[in-house]
Amino acid sequence: ALEGQPLKLIAGDGVQLSEDGTKALSTCGGRVVYDGNTLSVAEEFVIRGDVDLSVGNIDFNGVVEISGDVLDDFHIRASKGIRVSGAVGACRLESNGPVEIGSMAGLGSGLIRCRGGLRAKYLNQVKVECWGNIEVALEIRNCSVKATQAIIVERGTISGGEAVALDGIEAKHLGSVSGIKTRVTAGVYFPETDLLNTLHHQQRSYNLQIS
Repeated sequence: ALEGQPLKLIAGDGVQLSEDGTKALSTCGGRVVYDGNTLSVAEEFVIRGDVDLSVGNIDFNGVVEISGDVLDDFHIRASKGIRVSGAVGACRLESNGPVEIGSMAGLGSGLIRCRGGLRAKYLNQVKVECWGNIEVALEIRNCSVKATQAIIVERGTISGGEAVALDGIEAKHLGSVSGIKTRVTAGVYFPETDLLNTLHHQQRSYNLQIS
């Protein structure tokens, strides 16, 4: 056999080679990409299509971008952000950065928890905990949405469920002609109120056990 040639590895974005060239060290979190002789670390994980059985659940240290839909019971966790061009089903989306989706029908079990802003066209039966602004284009229906900043449905409706925001709530319509109960609370920092409600529940439980 002919003798092989030494590999000339090129360090791309997010990669640093050792002095002797025998080790490649990552300088950031992400996904390893090897293209030609170039080794790099990409901070984006891109899915060209739907998240289904062929993909499975996603847990990624970076930004997750999906060009299709996310089917029911598939969950996504990303450290820097989530972008979904299509619709999201009864799933959990958790991110330390912003979340941007087309729409979401959570069927009562869907959850979005993000440490950045949330942008969507439509939310239905979804629980949202957002450390930022929640901006929805058309409608929030039968959801529990909580934001540390503002909730804005500039051209649409909030009907059913609960909306809590520290910096205010803006919508074209509130409530429904069918009489669905809609609870809206502004000027409240939800992480503290949720903790207080949990402590009150525990106190009632302790008092019952003592008696």
